[in-house]
Amino acid sequence: MVQTLQRVDAVVARMQAELPTTAKLETHRLTFATFPIVGYSLTSDSVSPDKLWEMATYDIKPRLNRLDGVASVLVQGGRVPEYQITPDPARLLSAGVTIADILDGVRKNESHRFARAVRE
Repeated sequence: MVQTLQRVDAVVARMQAELPTTAKLETHRLTFATFPIVGYSLTSDSVSPDKLWEMATYDIKPRLNRLDGVASVLVQGGRVPEYQITPDPARLLSAGVTIADILDGVRKNESHRFARAVRE
C-alpha cells in the first residue's frame, strides 16, 4: 500500500501542473483500521449463479444495509439474471396483448421482487 501511494503521489505531482491553480489534490492511504471492509462469497454446487446473485441482491443486501454501522453493501460478480422473450405476433393479437403489456409485466415482476426484499 505504501508503494502504491507513492506511485499515485508521483502521478498527481506530474498532473498538478496541468490543472487549474485552484485545484488541490490530496492522497491518503486507507487501512482497514480506519475504513473497515467485510467481504463474503456465496457459492453452491446446487444453486445456479443467477439464483445466488438474486439471493445476494434481493435477500441478503437489504438486511445488511439495515444493520447499524453499515455504510453500504455492494454485490459484485455473480450472474445477473437475463430474460429473453420471443413474442408470437398471432397469439399476441388474439389475446389482445401488446409488447408494452409484456414489458410492463416484466417491470412489475422485478418491482415485486425488490419490494419483497425491502420488506424482509
